[in-house]
Amino acid sequence: MLCVSLALAGLLVVQRLVPLSIRESANTVTGIIYGATYVIYGITLAFSLYLGNQEANEARETVEREAGGLEGMFEVTQQLPQPERERIQELTESYARAVVEEEWPLMEGGAKSEESPRAEALIDELQQTVLSLQPATAAEQALSSQGITLVHDIEQEREIRLLHSRQDSHRLLWYVLVAGGLITVVLSFFFGSKVVWLQGLSVAALTTVVVLLLSATYELQAPFAGSVRVEPEAFEEVLDDIQRHQREY
Repeated sequence: MLCVSLALAGLLVVQRLVPLSIRESANTVTGIIYGATYVIYGITLAFSLYLGNQEANEARETVEREAGGLEGMFEVTQQLPQPERERIQELTESYARAVVEEEWPLMEGGAKSEESPRAEALIDELQQTVLSLQPATAAEQALSSQGITLVHDIEQEREIRLLHSRQDSHRLLWYVLVAGGLITVVLSFFFGSKVVWLQGLSVAALTTVVVLLLSATYELQAPFAGSVRVEPEAFEEVLDDIQRHQREY
């Protein structure tokens, strides 16, 4: 609303300072320059929005793969002997809970986000516990190999998730996008039109579209912060499955 108000105020200022006859006589030249600017800016903004959406989707898929690895680890250890089975399952559940309750709020800091020391310690202990398994049979050897693969994948997806949480919009890119939006809107002031209210409506609509697209692009480039952030639903589902299994047995 503020941006639209400023744009309309700017339009009124230009109309007072630049006579209608001058603006009408320059409509052709202004239209050519405006068209080129509009197209270049539109392509740049669309590409930035596309990249932001891709990054958000990749972050979401990373979370799902990490959570899926935890669920797979819990299921694999069902066939291991005690006490290894109970210890690995306990670590799996504790890690998932630490990610949801401690690490997720920390990741909302965007570029300044931090990892949970407890979650880091738990994943390290889980890895060490799985690597220290001493299978006594061929079946246990196969389960141990699956566990090693899973814990390696979980740790790898965790690192990727943390990298996604720390990514920040490039300052130079935002200078370009904001400056391009301002130029595109300001150029629309210099068209000569006798129907003032219609030009004002067009400027308001253009400003609204530019602001909305810039906001969407900014939100998507911070996948674990903002209004469209990735939620820990996948980890919560893993915890629900683990608790349901524990109640059954």
